[in-house]
Amino acid sequence: MTKDEFWEAINTGGKVYTYNDELDFYVVFTNRAYEIYLVPVPDDIDSDNYPKYKTFDEMLDKSMILGKPLMECLTQIEY
Repeated sequence: MTKDEFWEAINTGGKVYTYNDELDFYVVFTNRAYEIYLVPVPDDIDSDNYPKYKTFDEMLDKSMILGKPLMECLTQIEY
């Protein structure tokens, strides 16, 4: 998936993403911040305990997937 495809997918909402057939995660943009949750998302989730990213690029650079920045993982992400 390209950076543009990932951005568009997030902004249409409601998708679970899979990295390299190993890890499922969910990305939401809410309260002017991007948040990433591993799947399954607990029913009693407290979003205050999860990192918030003010921009899409910040999320790509600072969010880690199995020890790699999310930006480096895009080509292996599917939904």
